[in-house]
Amino acid sequence: LDSELLGLNAATAQQLTEQVDIVIHSAASIGLEADVQSTLHCNYLGTQRLLQLAARMTRLRCFLHVSTAYVNMNVDKGTTVDEVLYPLKVGKQLSCYSDIVDDLMSTEPEVANVRAQMYMDMWGFPNTYTMGKNLTEKLVAAAHRGGLPTAIVRPSLVCGLAGSPYPGYCGNLAGPVGMGVAMAVGLFDKLESVAMVPTHVWDAVPGDVVSSVILAAAAATAAGVAINEYAGEVPESAEAPLIVHAGTSTTYPISMVEAAYSSEFCAGMCRSWRCGHNEPVQRRQASTCGRAACRTAGSCGSSVGCFTYGLL
Repeated sequence: LDSELLGLNAATAQQLTEQVDIVIHSAASIGLEADVQSTLHCNYLGTQRLLQLAARMTRLRCFLHVSTAYVNMNVDKGTTVDEVLYPLKVGKQLSCYSDIVDDLMSTEPEVANVRAQMYMDMWGFPNTYTMGKNLTEKLVAAAHRGGLPTAIVRPSLVCGLAGSPYPGYCGNLAGPVGMGVAMAVGLFDKLESVAMVPTHVWDAVPGDVVSSVILAAAAATAAGVAINEYAGEVPESAEAPLIVHAGTSTTYPISMVEAAYSSEFCAGMCRSWRCGHNEPVQRRQASTCGRAACRTAGSCGSSVGCFTYGLL
């Protein structure tokens, strides 16, 4: 995304412009506190380059941009965030997203970080990531008004899968997965170990649910289906791309304290413990497995070794 040609040679770029009809753009830098120019290079300018490539695609039916549910963290506390674009203003004056990006990218990195902090303080963004994603959504919306069929999906904290290959499966420790593992192994042994109010909702959503939302939004856009329940209340949204939230806080909310107790439960409070030879052992006992040959600390004398582990 940082490359001017997106790392593509001329032949590959030509092939894409002739054959691709749906683009799902989910690549991004997720460093919350990254230098603002680093964030904008990848998330804003990278999206801009991909939009330019998509504009050349003769068969394009949908350009779907994966944003974040926290793109509007600057709204007032307690606000219901709708599936619309919220303008950035200075007083009553509407701010131009491209002018802000030009301002931040046209100066030295140290100066840019100072200016970015000024913008974040003025609008209420907690970090450069959420502000950069907000500006990028406005870029995508501008492309939509220019005739490019676009859609935006805003997932919350993406975690393990709900379905196949099995519930809870995850391929990495990013986001809530890593946090859940940290709780389960005891790194967060107290609620105050986490920089979050225990009763606040931890909006985690399974990765396969997010994938389904993305595919559905792309299909609706490609089919030209208009799904805009806000057009009557927010007239300007009629010209905006389809925006869909993918989260759980309004349907299956779970607080930090509930997540902590769940992690402790899964870590072994009610487990059936067995050794590596599938012999039952006393809970949290790692010395014997009941065999006559079993000796110390997870060894039962077998040539393939013996260890103790838990099964839910």
